[in-house]
Amino acid sequence: MERPAVPSARGRQRGHTARVLWALLLALLAPPAALAVEVEDTFRDLEFFQESFPSGEEAGQDLLEFNQEEILHVDWAQRQNVWRLPEFTHYGYQTQWALANLAVLKESLEIMMKRTNQTQAQNAHFVFQRIGDCSFQSNGSEAGSGPTPHVRFLDRHFYDRQEFVRFDSDRGEFEAVTTLGEPDARLWNSQKDLLEAARRAVDFFCRHNYGLAESFASGRKIPPKLKIVPSENSLAPSVLLICTVDSFFPSKIKITWLRNGKEEDEARVFTTDLIRNGDWTFQMAVMLEAQPERGDVYACQVEHASFPEPVTVRWEAQSKSARSKMWTGVVGIVMGVAFAATGVSFYLRSKKGQAIPQPAALMS
Repeated sequence: MERPAVPSARGRQRGHTARVLWALLLALLAPPAALAVEVEDTFRDLEFFQESFPSGEEAGQDLLEFNQEEILHVDWAQRQNVWRLPEFTHYGYQTQWALANLAVLKESLEIMMKRTNQTQAQNAHFVFQRIGDCSFQSNGSEAGSGPTPHVRFLDRHFYDRQEFVRFDSDRGEFEAVTTLGEPDARLWNSQKDLLEAARRAVDFFCRHNYGLAESFASGRKIPPKLKIVPSENSLAPSVLLICTVDSFFPSKIKITWLRNGKEEDEARVFTTDLIRNGDWTFQMAVMLEAQPERGDVYACQVEHASFPEPVTVRWEAQSKSARSKMWTGVVGIVMGVAFAATGVSFYLRSKKGQAIPQPAALMS
C-alpha cells in the first residue's frame, strides 16, 4: 500500500518626467476622496521544508501570522524563536514544536519525491509546504461584524507549490485536490481520531490563537504621520497635492481632502493601495489634482482610532513662481511609494512557507 504523506505532529528633463509621473499615478491610483480600509481577520501558521540537490542543503521555516502580519518565525537552521515585535515575547511558544513539525515536513517531502518518481537531479529543489488557515466572518460577509463570527479552517498541503490535499472545516473531511492527494485523503478520513482532531481545530487552533492575537491587535493604536507634498505639473494648469499617511495601526482609516473647509470632488482624488510596512504598521498616499486660486486653503483630514478627533494638515495656495520651486523631489516621493509597495510585496513572497494547526501553535 502506498505510504501517504505524514500529517503534522501538531495537526509562513521635467516635461518628460511630469508625463511619466502622471501616467504612473493614473496607473497606481483609484478614487474615492474619503477612503476607509479594513483588513479581514485571519490567522495563519505557514510551514515549508526544502531540499536542494546535489548540495544536500536543507531549509525550512515555521511562520505565524495574524492578518498577514508576522508574529514570529522559527528557522530550521537557526533553531530559535524570532519574534517580530518585542511585545510578543511574553507569549508561550516552544521552539521544539515548530522543529518537530518541520521534521515531519522533511519526511513528507521524501515520501512525495518517491511517490512522484522524482530523482535527486542536479540543481533540483524540492519543496513541501503546508498552510493552516483560519478566517473569521460573520454571516459569510464582513469579518468581525457580529458577536459570533463564522470560523473556517483550511489545512492545505503542497508539493512543489501545487496543492494536492486539504481539510476544509466547512466540509468536515479531507479531500484530494489532485490525484496525487487521493491516497492521503482516503487514509486520513479513515482515521477517526485524526479526522475528529482536524474538525476540532476550529476551536483549539483557530479560536484559541485568534483570541490571543486579537487581544494584542485590538489594543494597539499607533497614530499616523501626516504630510502634504505639493507638485506642479508643467503640462497642466493644476497642482498635485500628495497627502502621505505613514506608520499607523490599525489599518482602518478615513482620509478626506478639503478645500476651504468643503470636501473635494471624488473625481479629483486618487489613492494608493494600503501598504504594509512589515512591522505592524501601514502607509498610504492620497492625491488631489487641485486647481488652486491664491488664498485657497487645502486640508488633508484623517480619522483614525488613535485620534480622539479628526486631525488635519493644511496647504495654502501660493503664486505659480513659488509653487514651481516645490517640484524637486516629488517624483522621488511618489516613486518611493510605488517601490515601497513592490518591496513589501517581494518581502511577503519571500516568506512562502506552509502551515500546520495545533492548540499550542501559538501562545499560552
